[in-house]
Amino acid sequence: MRPATILLFLIAIAAMPAHAATTDVHRCVGADGGAIFTDKKCEDIGASVRPDPIHASAAAGATGHLGARGCARTVDDLKRGLQQALAAGDVNRVASFYHWPGISSAESGDILKRLQVLAGRPLLSLQMIGARQPTDADGYRSVASEQPADASAVELTQARSGNDPTSVRTTLGVTHYFGCLWVHF
Repeated sequence: MRPATILLFLIAIAAMPAHAATTDVHRCVGADGGAIFTDKKCEDIGASVRPDPIHASAAAGATGHLGARGCARTVDDLKRGLQQALAAGDVNRVASFYHWPGISSAESGDILKRLQVLAGRPLLSLQMIGARQPTDADGYRSVASEQPADASAVELTQARSGNDPTSVRTTLGVTHYFGCLWVHF
């Protein structure tokens, strides 16, 4: 190749529009509620603007659900979180309270199926078994204690289904792991 041809080729590449590499991608919500990623404005395609996940927590606070949960450090946190997850019928939220370390891939599929059954049943009551608050020597509740309140199990009472009010009881164990409370079968 001649040097002049190479030079013209390099000039042509340098003159190509730079906007192709810097196109903005917009996250939108379609009429069906599904996510749409596009280089056009959401309004131009008949969709609405998808909320920014970082700022969505303020809006989620109104519904009581955040996209990601923190650690359940107390029995009350665990109880409230499980109640909300089960009331919503959201297996992913229920699974976020499960103690997963040491679970194999095969076991995790079985556990998720069991959690899906729990999430699909209407919740009648949730009781913490063996729950006690740390106390001092005089029997008063200790506010200064760094230990979370103790519980040995969670007992769920659920209707078998929306059409069958027969109650079903499930007991989940509670374990402490890295300062958090987790449930397990």
